[in-house]
Amino acid sequence: MAATKKDEGGQPVANGARNTWVTETALTTALNMSYMAERLAVFGLVVGVALLLTGIGLVILAFAVFGRREPATEMYAAKTQAALPV
Repeated sequence: MAATKKDEGGQPVANGARNTWVTETALTTALNMSYMAERLAVFGLVVGVALLLTGIGLVILAFAVFGRREPATEMYAAKTQAALPV
């Protein structure tokens, strides 16, 4: 192992290059994480709006398909009228 430089009190001398590198790495990681969080938030909003629009479309489709049925009493009356001999 390499010997570390020591000051007059016997304490190790701070390594300025290492301290700069550690700080740069920490700041870069924080910046990348915040960017990723922001992009994930936008993605979540877009997916939420898409699912909301899909749900509204399916409700409209369901009413269009199932909402046109005649009530049971009117259907029964129409069938019995047609079945009666003239």
